[in-house]
Amino acid sequence: MMKRTIFFLCGLLMVMNLSATDTIRLNMQAFMEDYPVDADGKWVETLNGGITQLDFESFSFSHLINGKSQTDNSRHWDGFTFCTSGDNNNYGSSFSSELWIDHQWGCMAGGGIDSTGAVKKGAPYLVAYWSNLGELPSLSMTFSDGDSHRPLGIWVCNHPWAYYGVLQGDGFAHPFSSEDDYFTLTAHGMDAEGREVGQPVTFTLASFEDGVTMVSEQWQWMDLRTLGQVHGVYFTMASSDNSGDLGMNTASFFCLGGAEALEHIDELERPSGLQTKGLDENRLELKWETDRFAAYYRVFLEGELIDSTETNSYIFTGLNAYTEYAVQVQGVSALGESSDFAYATGRTLDCTAPSAPANLRVQTDDHSAILTWDEASDNVGVTRYVVYVNGTREARPKKTTYTVTGLGKGETYRFEVEAMDASGNVSERVAVTATTGITTDNPSISDGRNSSASKTMIQGTVYVQKNGQSYTLNGQKTTN
Repeated sequence: MMKRTIFFLCGLLMVMNLSATDTIRLNMQAFMEDYPVDADGKWVETLNGGITQLDFESFSFSHLINGKSQTDNSRHWDGFTFCTSGDNNNYGSSFSSELWIDHQWGCMAGGGIDSTGAVKKGAPYLVAYWSNLGELPSLSMTFSDGDSHRPLGIWVCNHPWAYYGVLQGDGFAHPFSSEDDYFTLTAHGMDAEGREVGQPVTFTLASFEDGVTMVSEQWQWMDLRTLGQVHGVYFTMASSDNSGDLGMNTASFFCLGGAEALEHIDELERPSGLQTKGLDENRLELKWETDRFAAYYRVFLEGELIDSTETNSYIFTGLNAYTEYAVQVQGVSALGESSDFAYATGRTLDCTAPSAPANLRVQTDDHSAILTWDEASDNVGVTRYVVYVNGTREARPKKTTYTVTGLGKGETYRFEVEAMDASGNVSERVAVTATTGITTDNPSISDGRNSSASKTMIQGTVYVQKNGQSYTLNGQKTTN
């Protein structure tokens, strides 16, 4: 009984901010006359051993394994061939693969695709066959200009022979029925000499998960950006259903409907537009412009590598309040190429207000008043104090004493003091009221300066204002 099939679509649309001049794209539709097809929808020269590659302006694809010649009557071919069939019928059975030999030109999606991944019946695509003999590169995609480029990805689709093979088996393959069953396509980057470079990318064409065969009929985007800048790509295939030295039993076919790559670049540019923003007392945010050639970014704090990120932003945590930090960002390509550093400075915020100045005291004569108070405390540091007389700001001294002059004799004044830090955070105010020119028997309160006999402690109410309420220094509630 055929297993239930779940159709899935992975990455149907790749969203990238790239201009047309930055990107080269495979356009097979423009080469329909160059690769005529027969009644089966296959390129008429598929079995011609004298042709070793298919050229499509910017891209070239291998045809026949390592260019080995085959006779015109041979039924064997390797590499890529041009097709328009779109046939997705099942020509196999659990015990035979014979009919597949004459029907190798189909595509499960039913046709090629346009740039958005939409299927178009009769549109061209490439059928790829991996020889499964271990000779490399039997399947390769190179760039016609001979230069290196950065592949973005390819559109892939299951071939009918492999698709039905993993579902019901055939003369060689067994149907998938184990949680370990898989059928994969792997892309490998190549340098100018054909040696493997970069990080290979593996794409799952079919698997068996939670008792269900997972295999798609649709075109899917295979992201190749992590390959980095390469001269070409070669492909290998693997399956859990194999016969050791004879290779895998799953039919080693897939279809390729499109390809994209970036123009060649000589070096990775320094990240641009680096900006910083303090989020709070302990966090600093970085943002910069995305470099389309960078696979990820390294972020540094005070010259020390802290982390890496694939996005164009990062948040440092656990920092000190209201502190300036030097930050750096460096782009890194998939091949490990590094850009120059982008530099900036940023400061965390200070959101904590100082404590209120304690023990506010006043000493007056006929026309002046000397205010004195204890130092306030702050998480970063108090930079100055603000003195108010009858609600009007009088001065902003840095010391813990201030003399108010020009007062009227025998008049009552309300003096207030608050502490301020460098970020402009202010404490609650403390206040004292006093009348000039009135003597008292209370002892004078020293402010660190010599007091003449004519200066006296002015009688008045000394209180702290907090949360809209007023309190005397001895703890008894009073009014404003």
